[in-house]
Amino acid sequence: MGLGYEQIPLVVADTATYTAPSGSFFYAVKAMNGDAVINTATDINGATVLASYTIKDGDELKFPLSTIRLTSGNAIVYKGVTIDAFMK
Repeated sequence: MGLGYEQIPLVVADTATYTAPSGSFFYAVKAMNGDAVINTATDINGATVLASYTIKDGDELKFPLSTIRLTSGNAIVYKGVTIDAFMK
């Protein structure tokens, strides 16, 4: 799978579950204005990879994710599109 083509980041400031659009993925999560606590996150294969994980203010977590849900805090979630999806 090729990865590339960054998209407009997403600001997450609630406890809703966010899912990357078809052919896309979340490649980084950055806590802003305080710590961000991830309730759950799934990888691009649908497996739960994070639960009750804290990202300190200003820190980034870099990992390919398909969904993310916060328990508390705010985060900027960076998105990219897979090259394979772009080529279809």
